[in-house]
Amino acid sequence: MIATLVPGALLLLSGTVVVYALRGPWIELPRSPLGIVLALLAAVVLGQLARLAALALAWAVGQVSESDLFQDQAALELVDELSPRRLAPEVAESVARALHDTGVELPRIARLDDDATRDTKERSLESVFELARARAAAKAPAHLETLEARVDGARALCAALLISSVSVLVTAAHDVLFVVAHAISSFTLVVLGLGLAFATLAAIGWARAQSRRLARFVFLVLPGSLQDRLNEVGKEARLADAQGPSASPARG
Repeated sequence: MIATLVPGALLLLSGTVVVYALRGPWIELPRSPLGIVLALLAAVVLGQLARLAALALAWAVGQVSESDLFQDQAALELVDELSPRRLAPEVAESVARALHDTGVELPRIARLDDDATRDTKERSLESVFELARARAAAKAPAHLETLEARVDGARALCAALLISSVSVLVTAAHDVLFVVAHAISSFTLVVLGLGLAFATLAAIGWARAQSRRLARFVFLVLPGSLQDRLNEVGKEARLADAQGPSASPARG
């Protein structure tokens, strides 16, 4: 919820700018403690709506094109030999061994794989990544929760910037077409709207980077989990050796 507070505040601020542009100095900002509390609640609600809008935006982009707007499939790049962001061979081997220890094989997309083979491996990787995500939640829940909150916040920020940009540009077009005397000039609104549009593009890049960071963490925490289990087994073995034969059950 805290991660989406900034997008909600942005929507509240852009809405205030639009209302001020349309109504002029007659707008009243909250001054009482109750008004401030209501404004904070409005920012929280708008932030959650921005998160839902980001999901709808990613779905709409996926319907009209094959592009992955927020890189929900960022894990594919880590096991694709054609990707510049793929895991190093030794790291991929350690991740594969950690997964193999649980009875799951890590699908790797080779350079010579055809489209059908790639699609099969991509579908298989989805279930493998969910398993890895569950293990990461057990290994480092606080860090994983922080990364997931950053992903949600970054995507909500993209949606908030896009909505703000469109609303400001529509207000500017309204002023130009209907020659309405606004409190803010059309030129200022156009500059502000374009600035928000460019900020949206930058926010999309940041959101994609957060998705890649989350996917990399989920995979890289697996070898650590395996090593912890091996350390526990070794510690138990050393403890048994220290206790000596007396710890063993008597034999007839």
